[in-house]
Amino acid sequence: MSSRLRRSPVLLLPVLLWACTEPAPPADRPPQVLTVLATASQDGEQRVLAASVVARHESPLGFRTGGRVLARRIEVGQHVAAGAVLGELDAADFALATRLAEDQQRAAEAELAQAQRDLARFGRLGAEGALGSAEEERQRARCEAAAARLEAARHQVELAARRQGYASLRAPFAGVISQLQFEPGLSVAEGQAVLSLADPSELEVVAEVPADLQPGLAGAAASASPPGQDAPRLALRLRELAPQANPAARTVRARFSLAAPLTPALTGTIALGRAVDLHLVKADASAVPTQVVPAAAVAQAGSEPFVYRVDASNSMLVKQSVQVLGYSPDAVQVSGIPEGSRVVAAGVQKLHEGMKVVPVERSTSGLDLQPVAVAHP
Repeated sequence: MSSRLRRSPVLLLPVLLWACTEPAPPADRPPQVLTVLATASQDGEQRVLAASVVARHESPLGFRTGGRVLARRIEVGQHVAAGAVLGELDAADFALATRLAEDQQRAAEAELAQAQRDLARFGRLGAEGALGSAEEERQRARCEAAAARLEAARHQVELAARRQGYASLRAPFAGVISQLQFEPGLSVAEGQAVLSLADPSELEVVAEVPADLQPGLAGAAASASPPGQDAPRLALRLRELAPQANPAARTVRARFSLAAPLTPALTGTIALGRAVDLHLVKADASAVPTQVVPAAAVAQAGSEPFVYRVDASNSMLVKQSVQVLGYSPDAVQVSGIPEGSRVVAAGVQKLHEGMKVVPVERSTSGLDLQPVAVAHP
């Protein structure tokens, strides 16, 4: 036992020597820092209204002929392709009308053929002097009238065939069924609207805006988000404002178009028919441009707050003095950061100006970036 203990330091010596000779990490490697894009903020009164997502183009559709509904092929909310059959009328009467027109066409063809044979015979008799020219002229007129009746009969066949085709209501474009107003067995008139087809390729947000917000609505910043959720917002642009207010509710209908395409994070929550929150911020034209950054991004040097922003040209840190305007549990509203700057989001106490860093982008989707208190000097 004693000899084993005496040999132990000798056995550990190579291990200790190897550990001491392990190469140290290079000192000139720039450290990685979490950065965020300073989010622009707007000062002003904010209002949140209930709104809904609708299609900009929505068409009421009806059968192009009247009749009794035989079948309905769709349901509300169903996606349909262009040319899909949406409903059918009882086409028995239309089929009879088509056969009648075809019979009249065959009769007109036979009449014209007989008139042409008679005209040829009268022509031979006239050439032999056995028939006066007046009779030949009358026969020629009867032949032309028979040709005209045949042409009219052909048009009647074409019209009857079209009306038979109108017994099927087809989708003029791909879309979503938003309303249904007919059932099998119902008698409908020609052109009567029986459903609405919405085009989901271009969406809008529609809301009833209180009349007191109408004067400044054109200059307000608008955005939409899922109702009651702390989620990224979708920028909107006012497209249409109703010229007349609702006298009972004292509201005006406003329609907002999407200012940018839907992001993957919002595609499932902001969709056709969904309810959303409409955020309206009445911006102050005299206000200084401000930004929102995470709370950990702001440090203090004496009495002067500052942040570190990353110089895009050389990836070096620049100390940027800021003025704190407001704060929340997760974020701080400041002014003084150049637009589009990337700001270090954490660990600023261990950094210094002029340090070269490797910026790593940090997601801000989970932060409350709306200041709820105002810092007073």
